[in-house]
Amino acid sequence: YIRITDIDENSNKYSQQNIVSPLGILEDKYLVKENDILFARTGASTGKTYIYDKNDGILYFAGFLIKANIKNTSNSMFIFMQTKTTKYRRWIELESMRTGQPGINSKQYESYNFSVPSLVEQNKIANFFSLIDKRISLQQEKVSLLREKKQGLMQQLFSRKLRFKDENGEAYPEWEVSSFKEIVTINQGLQIAIDDRYTTPDINRMFYITNEFLRIDSQKKYYIENPSPSVICTKDDILMTRTGNTGKVVTDVEGAFHNNFFKIKYDTNTHNKYFLYYILTSVPIQRKIIQLAGTSTIPDLNHSDFYSIAIAYPCLAEQQKIADLLSTLDSKIEKEDEKLKSLREQKKAFVQQMFV
Repeated sequence: YIRITDIDENSNKYSQQNIVSPLGILEDKYLVKENDILFARTGASTGKTYIYDKNDGILYFAGFLIKANIKNTSNSMFIFMQTKTTKYRRWIELESMRTGQPGINSKQYESYNFSVPSLVEQNKIANFFSLIDKRISLQQEKVSLLREKKQGLMQQLFSRKLRFKDENGEAYPEWEVSSFKEIVTINQGLQIAIDDRYTTPDINRMFYITNEFLRIDSQKKYYIENPSPSVICTKDDILMTRTGNTGKVVTDVEGAFHNNFFKIKYDTNTHNKYFLYYILTSVPIQRKIIQLAGTSTIPDLNHSDFYSIAIAYPCLAEQQKIADLLSTLDSKIEKEDEKLKSLREQKKAFVQQMFV
């Protein structure tokens, strides 16, 4: 069963992370077949598309999608690629504006004009983009495998199944167990109304770290004037979101931080910043944080609940080795992820050039 949310934002392929199956027997008209393209017809995802891949198996499409079967006189991949152009996105925006809310029906989709050269040329262009897609898929798989390796390594390290030895080949001391209250101090940031923020830097202004900053695609930057020292963080500090998207951890940033964050201070004589960063992002600790934050509409982690979380940690020397190993792997993931982004940008550029 394929829904709008099952279409990956980057690749536009069917995501099998949260598979659901329809109840009962559905009519064949809801079955997605070869040469079918699905179009999202409502909501913020209006215009989003998916082209059927036989490797995705038997799929039935959900009610917020429209199915179009491409005739044999055209190449379905060639048609699909035109839904990735600026021209198509602009058309989606204009059509949605006419109705007053995001949404395009089947009659409107039928009215869209595709550029259609000879079938021979369509096939050549489609094959070209299929090769690019294959390269992107291989690179995506490489990044995914590295991330899985990192998660597996973190599980081994923090469960103490994998241990380091010192320079003499001797085992390090056993790990200690403490609550966060015993090893760190935390404080919340400052809430500044949007009207009181600045969008340009200036003397006495400091970068304002908000949840918006955590979004990879965010272009917004805010600045505030003369914040108090208690809400200023340096690159030595660790920040963690305490409400909303609770549990997001960042470090190596400096500025004044929003009320949605905790600043986590620690003793550098006994704790390594990156070790704490990685243990905070580990699956068991993240699960505990989410659990304590609650399941309300806006999860909120209070001071006492955070302080109650217990962690195991080794001596400072072993912390350093663990942090160095994971940091090296992170650098490799970042490098391969940049290659992936570059390939996607190349594809976008080719699409715009090909369908001018």
